[in-house]
Amino acid sequence: MYIGTMAFKDCARLETITLPASLTQIAYEDYSYAFSNCPNLTTISNNSSIPIAIGESTFDAQTYINTVLKVPENAKDSYQTFDVWKNFFHIEEDKSIKDDVRSFTINSYRGGVVECLGYTIGGQSGNSEISVSAKLGEAINILLKPDNGYRVYSVLVNDHDVTSQIQNNELSIIIEGNTTVTVEFDESPIYLTIKYAENGTIKQEVSPWSTYSFLIEPSEGWKLHTVMYNGVDITSKLGMDGTLRLKDIEEDSFLSITFETNNTSINDVYSSKARIYGSDGKIVVVNTEVGESIQVFNDAGVNVVTRRAIGTIESIIVDKGHVYIVKLKGKTVKLAI
Repeated sequence: MYIGTMAFKDCARLETITLPASLTQIAYEDYSYAFSNCPNLTTISNNSSIPIAIGESTFDAQTYINTVLKVPENAKDSYQTFDVWKNFFHIEEDKSIKDDVRSFTINSYRGGVVECLGYTIGGQSGNSEISVSAKLGEAINILLKPDNGYRVYSVLVNDHDVTSQIQNNELSIIIEGNTTVTVEFDESPIYLTIKYAENGTIKQEVSPWSTYSFLIEPSEGWKLHTVMYNGVDITSKLGMDGTLRLKDIEEDSFLSITFETNNTSINDVYSSKARIYGSDGKIVVVNTEVGESIQVFNDAGVNVVTRRAIGTIESIIVDKGHVYIVKLKGKTVKLAI
């Protein structure tokens, strides 16, 4: 809470004022005059046990001499030794003053809205900040709503990062003193998910303004079969050394790499011309010959599917998160789904 410069200057009818514990500033320390020339001001009740910094001009000499400053119990010594407040001739402790109210300020930057205590901060609300009073020990719930394409980047409570405490875009804090909450949103990250014939998936955060290079090296006895990028075969874009370069990735994308056994026998002459790749819980086999036998084995070596092609494209539904071996005439392919 803030009281502005010359807010009550020359107010002859002002007799008593109460300064809440949530007050954090009275104008500018060196140019305040907030309560100067208030000749009938007899009592000031300050609800905070801890004095805030004020300037000499906040009150005038007459007020310092004649007005009674009432403070919470056990706070008199603090005020009698604190700059400017010590100018008051009459400082009294008042047991009826309850120092249980604090200021609560929350501000938010672009990229989303924050809902708290019935207020909406950010977005089209016109409020980038609110400041209200809150009681000590009060639990305040904060709801964070990022805009489409954005995420919560950080939440600071009195400059302490509490982002890790957010659950389901909600945060609850307990008022333990004057509290300032700062919420920042940023653009959601873009991920490139890489699937290949090992147990697991690589998920890499990428920037749409960068180029990413990958060197694909098959294990001994295997060779590269296909490289699919967002469902498109880009095998031909690999360099002679097996290097793949991707740039301008503008959305979450998927890179699927399939390997084939590196057979050297004469039987290779009769190997299938089919191309095999994985796609969202399916093994897709293209360029098959009608009647061609297709066998699928899981990573435990169990035959899970055997069928004969009835067209040039076969789609076989399998469980996700596994490595599979697909065998056709003279061809063995290893891929991850």
